[in-house]
Amino acid sequence: MPLWWIADEIAPNLPIELDFRIEAANARRCKDMFSHDPRVAVPSVLPALSSERVLTMSFEEGCSVTDRASIASMGLSPGKVASLISETFCFQVFEKGFVHCDPHPANVLVRPCPSKGAPHPQLVLLDHGLYRELSEEFRLDYATLWRALVFGQVDTIRRQCQRFNAGDMYPLLAAMLCARPWNAIVDANVDSLTIPDTVEERAKMKYYAAQYAVDIGAMLNAVPREMLLIFKTNDCLRHLDRRLGSSGNGMVHTARSATRALAAQRRAETGGGGGGGYQPPSE
Repeated sequence: MPLWWIADEIAPNLPIELDFRIEAANARRCKDMFSHDPRVAVPSVLPALSSERVLTMSFEEGCSVTDRASIASMGLSPGKVASLISETFCFQVFEKGFVHCDPHPANVLVRPCPSKGAPHPQLVLLDHGLYRELSEEFRLDYATLWRALVFGQVDTIRRQCQRFNAGDMYPLLAAMLCARPWNAIVDANVDSLTIPDTVEERAKMKYYAAQYAVDIGAMLNAVPREMLLIFKTNDCLRHLDRRLGSSGNGMVHTARSATRALAAQRRAETGGGGGGGYQPPSE
């Protein structure tokens, strides 16, 4: 199995993760990205106590987003937490093109939103060492692809996957992104992309991964390098979704965010301005 893609990702990213000045800059940029949204918090960097080898940030309260008992004890809904996670990362991917690529349970905390209180959650994003900057071309192509995946638009899926170097193996790339078989993807019913959290479903996914391991390795070598950390982010987010009992929750937010990104681009191209993008809900 070809594994050059592993070296391609580890080599440039390892020294970046060891330089805390870069992590501090990422944290500040992420904090600014969500400055309009009280539902997402990022610890503040303390520059006087930070350097290339030391990073000091404000302490933030919260529990892991997969600690359902603590979430319930705070009067929060796991479903609302899952929805907010999906909305937050879709915004990064599709609308900003600057993506936190390590959203595992220890790096995302949740607490009641200070400005609203329970039952409204607030996320706290930690560990800003691993980010991926997406080019405008990739971001818009990826938004176009995901919108087509959600709505089962086969011709657009084929065209966009081929733009990502999938060739005639576009069904495989689509399946890798959705973690669903091709026949479920081309079903226009959005619910067909829901991933059942069952023993049978996990066994099926392991079987597919083993059966197509060589082709998956070849695909990972072929796709743009930006796609590799996106795969990692997607896997982490699916894990959080399952742990919160909300598998498939993100499809609505994915469709909305991808559509907003594409609409903003059309407005910009026609001289209508880029306004009208994401705004946090009023509830």
